Amino acid sequence: MNQKVKIRLRTYMVTEEPSGETDEAFYTAKYLQFKDHSLLTYEENAEQMKIRTILNIHNQGWAQLQRRGPEQSYSILFRPEETTDVTMHTMYGDLPMQVRTDSVSWTREAEGLQLTVFYEMFSQGESVGEHVMQLTVMELQE
Repeated sequence: MNQKVKIRLRTYMVTEEPSGETDEAFYTAKYLQFKDHSLLTYEENAEQMKIRTILNIHNQGWAQLQRRGPEQSYSILFRPEETTDVTMHTMYGDLPMQVRTDSVSWTREAEGLQLTVFYEMFSQGESVGEHVMQLTVMELQE
């Protein structure tokens, strides 16, 4: 399957007290479905810079997020109950990070297919925050 879709991307930090701060954005994306994985590609314009994102969602329960832009690029591998190394390439230099993934789920919800990833980011062994990424794939209403 190869089609244009609408995606809703929600991200937020997990805190002890709910702050209500959720980033939410909508994009038009290209969705490709293969036998063992699905691929989403989209571009966003952030502060007059194009950032290209590729999200590879595997049926075996893991995902990989790749973002490429003029000021920052990185690739994060989300594997449940694993810690993976990530290098954030920035205009100021490379920043080594680690990502500990708690869970990855790829389910069909009323709105469409939904990817939910719970993960924690680390810098030099210290936690910099627990995060949730929810991406919903919906039909494109033209």
